[in-house]
Amino acid sequence: MIHSLERLEETQRKDVLLGLKLGSTLNIAQFAQAESVPGSLEGAKVMSGNRRAFNLKFLEVLFDVAGAAANIDARGAKAMIEPVYRNYKMVHPILLDVVENRGTLRQNYDKLLTAHGEKLQQQGFRPLSVDNPSERALLRLMIMGRRTSNRKQADLFDAAFNRLSQPERQVLVDGLNVDGTNDGEAILPYYMPAIISEGLKNTPDEPEGKIEALASLMRLLGRVYNGSKAKKGQAGTIKEVNLRHVTKVIHGEAFKSDPRTLDQLAV
Repeated sequence: MIHSLERLEETQRKDVLLGLKLGSTLNIAQFAQAESVPGSLEGAKVMSGNRRAFNLKFLEVLFDVAGAAANIDARGAKAMIEPVYRNYKMVHPILLDVVENRGTLRQNYDKLLTAHGEKLQQQGFRPLSVDNPSERALLRLMIMGRRTSNRKQADLFDAAFNRLSQPERQVLVDGLNVDGTNDGEAILPYYMPAIISEGLKNTPDEPEGKIEALASLMRLLGRVYNGSKAKKGQAGTIKEVNLRHVTKVIHGEAFKSDPRTLDQLAV
């Protein structure tokens, strides 16, 4: 790789190196899925004044996403389906606003949530506002679950969210509204989008089963947040919690027959 970089012109080499630096501080795919938190966007500022370098890095991310299913079928960009492309098309100008210092990190993060909310509203779903903590939390959950392009799927998330007890729901609302910027420690639930997606696949194909599975997955996420809430004025930090081990459980027969078995899993 070092020899390849040496073959580039100096400006091109700087662009590539800036992309590597950005990749070490911001996971663009995590932002696209609302898996990350507003504080994560701070890393994009390394590209300030370097739009060309940012565009090169973004193109690299698109190629990476497009090839995500190559281990299953290497004959094409199987993972780059229309909803995925449209999502990244939304993400690009938002991150450019961060790079060029337009708006706060929270404002730019919420542009993504608002865009998804408007997409749902076009399908007949009720309006959701990022200014309402509960509705903002629901938006993040639906984006993490990759279900904002399908009204019926969004309805399942809504039903599961409202099936939770009030304390269970409040833990999620609190945890999903911490920014990690001047409001204490924000939790980044690494691998949660994949867990939601795979969990839904391994449940009976009828609404009640899907709702029960989603409620169980939401309770799991609530245990990850474990009482996390915004504390204004405290130094912002981000803690990543790796949930990859949960995949073994959600692929099992026990979860398929009774998703509540997930309630016994330690996080």
